[in-house]
Amino acid sequence: MNEKGINVDNKDLTELEMLILKYFDAQDRGTNSTLLKYTASNRNTLKKAIASLVNKGYLTQHSKGRGTWYSLH
Repeated sequence: MNEKGINVDNKDLTELEMLILKYFDAQDRGTNSTLLKYTASNRNTLKKAIASLVNKGYLTQHSKGRGTWYSLH
């Protein structure tokens, strides 16, 4: 579990998804751009991982388009 009570040892999470959740230990919100810098991953791979975390209920998506940001659910 991380500091905010999210179980990051979950077997259904990829390494990238776990890294994204780790980012939220220190930050309350994140954007595609900030997460891209933090993870140093491919933009399309990151977008798929974020969408997966939203679908699994770990993250909440706020807004749509260029102003989209994410927070822990």
